[in-house]
Amino acid sequence: MLFGSNHGSKAILIDAPSPRPHHKIKSYGAWAANTNIENTQFIGFKSNLTKCGAAQKIFKINPYASDYIPLHTFKFSTFENVHHDAISYLFDPPAGWNNPTDCVGFPCTAPSNVVLLFEKSSFKGTVMPKFSNLRDFQIVSDTPGASETFKKCEFQEYWNAWQCNNKDLGLLTFIADDGDQEDRSVAPVYVTNEATGYTNKLNS
Repeated sequence: MLFGSNHGSKAILIDAPSPRPHHKIKSYGAWAANTNIENTQFIGFKSNLTKCGAAQKIFKINPYASDYIPLHTFKFSTFENVHHDAISYLFDPPAGWNNPTDCVGFPCTAPSNVVLLFEKSSFKGTVMPKFSNLRDFQIVSDTPGASETFKKCEFQEYWNAWQCNNKDLGLLTFIADDGDQEDRSVAPVYVTNEATGYTNKLNS
């Protein structure tokens, strides 16, 4: 699962059993966070399904990550015998996250704002993804009204995400400092690029 950053933590010396599932998030997302991963090998992801029929993906979202998923930067990653379809799966925000008292009338949008940056990657083996000619590439969420406007990006059905060759991609994060920030919000925000005419929806 992709990393997260959240308020709250457990004591260094934990004095009580950890409730399950261990990856469940029970606090707000921490906005000023980035994740950097270097010199990692991904080996033997040869198909979309395992022999038992289970989905096999390298990169997935924590199913409880509703607030924020930090920008992930992967440097010097090696993909060895990795099938294209097994690279990733980024789910859409569940309709059940549509809580008017929390997410202002639309589902909390962390899964809609995932950006994975890969730099100086290498590929080897007899099975490789379709973009194995790229050392630098990006993976971003499928967010209608936004993702299709990014240059040099192609939708990948088995990922429910886009694979890009666009070094200009990133995350723009903003949050209100008002005392009643949980009772009112300006979201989503639409930003128009005057040079291209594209209008992107930013979900906070």
